[in-house]
Amino acid sequence: MMQSDSIAFVLKHYAPKRNVVALLDRRLGRIVAICNREPLSAGTLIAYQLRRQQDRYFIDNIDILHAPFEIAQQHLLFLHHMLEICYYFIPEGSRTSRVYDLLLYVVTDPPMCRQRQKNILFLLFTLLGMYPDEVAICREYAQALQHESFELILATKIDRTIEKYIPRWLYQCITMHACAQNFKTLHYLNEK
Repeated sequence: MMQSDSIAFVLKHYAPKRNVVALLDRRLGRIVAICNREPLSAGTLIAYQLRRQQDRYFIDNIDILHAPFEIAQQHLLFLHHMLEICYYFIPEGSRTSRVYDLLLYVVTDPPMCRQRQKNILFLLFTLLGMYPDEVAICREYAQALQHESFELILATKIDRTIEKYIPRWLYQCITMHACAQNFKTLHYLNEK
């Protein structure tokens, strides 16, 4: 069964089968699909025809809509950290349109300063419903972010007290995941 054009971000390749990819699809959420072309770079935004055969997705007629060259040049680790979080924290088949929109916002208007990047990661975890208990001071702020526009959230100065706790919040969110030991980009949080 062939569906109309779909749009998705490439989250990950499955080694050694590089034609198997994890996608964050605008309508379907996170899916795993088999593609008929050379490997697609993680972070690439693609349009494609989707077909489902039994329990597998296949993608054909792939067009690259956006390759994140600008953000990858200067902030590759940040981009890969976001993609890794999306891959591990979004269950397959889960619809997460607000996370998709945040990823689209980030690759089209890359955040250049480290604190803004960490604020985006903070927002990403709140959109995923992660609220670590140990950093309760951030909880109310995180819940307020759920319904604001990304532009407003990122333009608003964060209270210094909350800002100080964001790195702990991020670590705790990741360590809450059963596959925390699989994260390859965790050292991003240590960089200043």
